Amino acid sequence: MKSQNQALRILHHKRLWLLLLSLMIAVFHNTTMVRLGRTNIGLVLVNQLPFPVSLSEKPLNTALQAERLLKTASDDAENQSVWPALGFALWAQGKEQEALSIWEKTSLSPAQIFVSRGDYARFFNQKEKARKIYDAALRLDPTEGSAWYGIGMIEKTSGRTNEAINAFQKAWEWGNVNSAHQLASLLRDQQNYEAAIDIWQQALASYPAYPYRQRWWRGLSNSYHATAQWELGVQQTQKALKEFPDDPQLYTELGFMLYKVTGDTGIAQEILQRAIELSNNPAYAYSLLGNIMTQEERYQEAYTWYDKALELQPDKLSWQIAQAHAARASGELVTAQTEFEEIIEQHPNFAAAYYGLALVYQLQEDWENAAPTITQALELSPVPTTTNYLKAGEIYEQAIDYENALWAYQQILMLEPTNRLALEKTHFIQTKLRENKE
Repeated sequence: MKSQNQALRILHHKRLWLLLLSLMIAVFHNTTMVRLGRTNIGLVLVNQLPFPVSLSEKPLNTALQAERLLKTASDDAENQSVWPALGFALWAQGKEQEALSIWEKTSLSPAQIFVSRGDYARFFNQKEKARKIYDAALRLDPTEGSAWYGIGMIEKTSGRTNEAINAFQKAWEWGNVNSAHQLASLLRDQQNYEAAIDIWQQALASYPAYPYRQRWWRGLSNSYHATAQWELGVQQTQKALKEFPDDPQLYTELGFMLYKVTGDTGIAQEILQRAIELSNNPAYAYSLLGNIMTQEERYQEAYTWYDKALELQPDKLSWQIAQAHAARASGELVTAQTEFEEIIEQHPNFAAAYYGLALVYQLQEDWENAAPTITQALELSPVPTTTNYLKAGEIYEQAIDYENALWAYQQILMLEPTNRLALEKTHFIQTKLRENKE
């Protein structure tokens, strides 16, 4: 009986302890939830504040509510996450010194805290608000590179390329590493390749541990390709592949540039095949194989490679044109004519397609169509080249349209006054015109 009573007392004590523990957990949970609730509401209120804050009644009341809630939450010395928002709540009320004192407790400078707010607004596409916040950050610290970077991203996504370049340039000057690729890429897109190369080289030399170096190497390699710096491009791309040995884009650039250096199609194909194996979309590699075969005058093979590229990216206009020219050069004139006509149907103002179609008509000796087609090509070309005018003069001459032929050769002489062929053709056509008058 005594042991039974003792067991009941122990059970009773256990129940009391469990009840007490449950109460403690509930109190802790409720306290935590209240604190979290206040914090979240405070953060929401801060996010609702306009920027810059005008001390009208509504934002002032909102800021005051946010301050009270966040101050309660910040009583916990460990809860540093609310300090930036609390600073903004104070700033919104004109309590700038108090806000700066709060921000000094964080590991970020006031300017960096403003940038974080600007980034938040930019993330939600609030570009105007974000820009004003970045400007405020720069008033606090004109050397804050991340603010210039944020401005650059706003300008870039708004289509203001020159303004974006200026902002990214300042970000880069003030040590913002993320701006390097944005700046160099925009310079490359404007065909300012040397400036782009310089930025990528600086970035690679200065930031060996940066996690996104791969895209710097890709941009550098592509720019060497674009500027026909074949030997230097090969050297740098081989160096890049030591760091990123499975990068298909680097292999693609290397394969083509090695061909330009050595003229060895076998080596080029071997390296480009490696790129194709590694890539999820090897369209670019296929197109470069088409370019190589075109330069080797192996036009049917070129046509096949362009076909493979277009299977993956059917809307790539430059590859469509290249494939149609490969068909023309290989003697497949009906195929070439059909392909140029299809391009014109989709892109009725694309001069290069009319130019290619005129060449097909010339080979078919269809002068009735060749002459007006080359005329359309010249009219649609923003700046016709000497080669364009020379081909036009040739077609006009073959079509016995001497007046237009003379005009075309004279256009060449305006561009190149000492062009021997144009001088000879001009003299010949003038003689023909005199003979016809006689």
